[in-house]
Amino acid sequence: MKIVQITRQYLPSTGGVQSSVEGLSHALQDAGHDVRIVTLKRIFPTGKEAPAESVINGLSVSRIGHWGSRRYPIAPSVLAHVGDSDLLHVHAVDFFVDFLSLSRVFHRRPIVLSTHGGFFHTSWLSRFKTAYFRTVTRHTLKHVAAVVCVSEHDYEIFSSIVSKDKLHLVRGGVQAESYSNVEKTVTPGLLVGIGRVSSNKGIDRLIHAVAEVRKTCSNVQLVWAGPDEDGRIEQLRELARKAGVGDSVRFTGRVESSELQHLLSRANLFVSAASYEGYGLSTIEAMSSGTVPVATRVGIHPQVIRTGETGFLIDGDTTSLADGLRVALKLEPGILAIMGQKAREVSAMCSWRRAVEGYLEIYGSVLAERAGLRRNSEWH
Repeated sequence: MKIVQITRQYLPSTGGVQSSVEGLSHALQDAGHDVRIVTLKRIFPTGKEAPAESVINGLSVSRIGHWGSRRYPIAPSVLAHVGDSDLLHVHAVDFFVDFLSLSRVFHRRPIVLSTHGGFFHTSWLSRFKTAYFRTVTRHTLKHVAAVVCVSEHDYEIFSSIVSKDKLHLVRGGVQAESYSNVEKTVTPGLLVGIGRVSSNKGIDRLIHAVAEVRKTCSNVQLVWAGPDEDGRIEQLRELARKAGVGDSVRFTGRVESSELQHLLSRANLFVSAASYEGYGLSTIEAMSSGTVPVATRVGIHPQVIRTGETGFLIDGDTTSLADGLRVALKLEPGILAIMGQKAREVSAMCSWRRAVEGYLEIYGSVLAERAGLRRNSEWH
């Protein structure tokens, strides 16, 4: 099978979608399929352009130009990269799925869409997004062969505009093997958060919660690992200084996987105060390392975190965050280790080795249906 994976951004740009495309592409390649990734030339975090053709970690990557905004980049030259593929797999709801659905009479390839949270990650233009979703996106997805939701939350959202016969649930995979061998040497009080420094991550509320917890737990400290694409770090550092915890909050910026593994090996807890997550990749990675999560009820979190067993589910306000952190930080080392081991076991069910089976089943069904339609057309 020849599959083209289409995504707005790819490595060296980092993020949940990029990691998902990489993980799925490797798993498909390992299963004997031909995979190519098509993405934009411009790397949004740096503004630089990457080569038109390259091989990254054993995967072939083609890059195309675009115009317009980062949120909805216009790149019609994607049609030139359909080639002799059997199927087009688009990641996220953006120009690519709209355009490829509209131009299906030209490329004549079935389209599979992975939702990755849609475009509801923030409240920005929420009314316009809702209207667009119910009209343009609804029409677009009528001509998509399969819509794959990466979480139960996505399934609930997309079930309002997509017929059940083409709607699927395949929890996003993670490269759990990269973290499963992490040996924990916990630094008491160390809280680790991972992800882009963006408004939906709730880092401001987390800082206020750290200030509250520090009143009774003097060794608490927060380290946040992730790129600052919107230039918010200085503002958050100032917030920490005003809250009296400037010396207890640190931002690392973008880190390599090896550095992330080292950070998680020392983490007392993983923390996420996100108001929205399309999935929750970083949480699963942290759980894979045996790190107990304290996280809000968004994305995949309610399905993998059982309070008091594999972590702690909390509300996103400062008081709930602080209360949850206090309880978790009081755990005896032995209890913490047992919970960490249970978190590892749960996260193992989210590996790409498992997830790829679901995608291959969907691909096979889509191609079989397409072949059946062709035979019927020829018969008539």
